[in-house]
Amino acid sequence: MKFLLNLLGIVVVLGIIFLLSWDRKNIKWKAVLKAIVAQFIIAILLVKIPIGKIIVSVISDGIMAVINCGQGGLSFVFGSLADSASAGSIFIVQTLGNIIFVSALVSLLYYIGVLGFVVKWIGKAVGKLMGTTEVESFVAVANMFLGQTDSPILVSKYIKSLTDSEILVILVSGMGSMSVSILGGYHALGIPMDYLLIASAMVPVGSILIAKMLLPQTEAVQSITDVKMDNKGNNANVIDAIAEGASTGMQMVISIAASLVGIITLF
Repeated sequence: MKFLLNLLGIVVVLGIIFLLSWDRKNIKWKAVLKAIVAQFIIAILLVKIPIGKIIVSVISDGIMAVINCGQGGLSFVFGSLADSASAGSIFIVQTLGNIIFVSALVSLLYYIGVLGFVVKWIGKAVGKLMGTTEVESFVAVANMFLGQTDSPILVSKYIKSLTDSEILVILVSGMGSMSVSILGGYHALGIPMDYLLIASAMVPVGSILIAKMLLPQTEAVQSITDVKMDNKGNNANVIDAIAEGASTGMQMVISIAASLVGIITLF
């Protein structure tokens, strides 16, 4: 029964997307079917197959170990307030504080090119599978790690050459995902990291599926065969990149805390 309800949910969602499509007659159903099958395969590999579950668990433990490294910085700045055992529960410090560290780490990996390397090769695989261009595949994968405002910056010099359909992929993948920094925040709220990682892994193919149904690719695509991202940005050096990442993380913490105060108070 549960399986049938899940299947019905997929059909309903795809039906709504079809009704909202700008160009229903040009939807490439072969690509849609390929994307749905790919999503099922990814889900089965990560949720049902033992080796897949082990890989997710190992990555989850690794990410948690990295996130916990931020405790040293929190203890230095906030002292005993960062320790729930001695100060009790202080949400903005103990739960949201690690967002600052993770944001700084992502900014560092972005600056030295590690993130770009990983994103580029996963993007190539997604592009081969879905038949999408390198730029849109690149951004769809980047949204597994970066936020919706950060990932388009990676390919900003190519945006003027993109079609409307390619730009919609960028928008949909941005709205359908969250940055690694926010994943840390959700985990601190009690959501298992395994589930968050599986959801992130579904982002690229799912985003492309939705976008290509809403606005099928009918325009001529400009060939861009070797996407190179601008990972340096305005940062002068590594320290500058870390500082900018930490500053961005602090803005996230303030925004999340302010939203929670407003929403919880009103509702």
